[in-house]
Amino acid sequence: MQHAQPLDRPTHLAHIVQAIEDLSKFSTKTTAPAPIPHQFIGTVIDNTICLLHAPANTLDSGGRFATLADHNWKSLIAAVHRSFLSSIHLATEASLKHFCEERNITVSSKIDQNLSEALDKIQRASEKNPEISKPLKTIRTLSIQRHPSFDDYLETALKISSLATDKKTEWRKFFLALSTARNKVSHSDSSLSEHNKQILAEGKLEALISATGGLQFNPTQYKPIVELTLNFFDQLLSAEKI
Repeated sequence: MQHAQPLDRPTHLAHIVQAIEDLSKFSTKTTAPAPIPHQFIGTVIDNTICLLHAPANTLDSGGRFATLADHNWKSLIAAVHRSFLSSIHLATEASLKHFCEERNITVSSKIDQNLSEALDKIQRASEKNPEISKPLKTIRTLSIQRHPSFDDYLETALKISSLATDKKTEWRKFFLALSTARNKVSHSDSSLSEHNKQILAEGKLEALISATGGLQFNPTQYKPIVELTLNFFDQLLSAEKI
């Protein structure tokens, strides 16, 4: 059994400290009255510097802190929201992949499968038409083989599970809602379409819909998302088909 390599604290700390120093040098170029694009990038820099403080402090028990204007603080907490949603989504995908690999189940891309089937159908219909078959061959050559997506892993895991049909539907709706929330916090426009609202409500994330119809998010909403995700894996692992 291999043991994990010990953490090289001095090297990691040196890199973080250097990064903070380097990024801080952009301050005069990215704060008002700088052009708006520069200010937007400056907000990202401030967010990154603040987020680097936490891992740096764990390495040397430091007391680093930063003071931010209100609008930049709001941007910082939004960055934490994005990190949480992206990370929980990524962890779920990795767990589903592990679940399938442990059971020697091959997962393929549904998009690739659909594309291949469509091209096969066109080819059969155009076997006697070289004007179509030649560009069709080019399309096959240029087609990018895609890796399995989150949904591919989810559907494969559900397929080999003995969960009740209605439960499978519930979990599909939850993860669709989670994906929707993750995508919305990654864009500057937080407004929700009626379709978005329906997805969130049906996926048990209706608390993320504000009174004005936009996406609302705060750290207290992390807990129910974590609980739902853990409940999903509890049910999945206890309902395997024999």
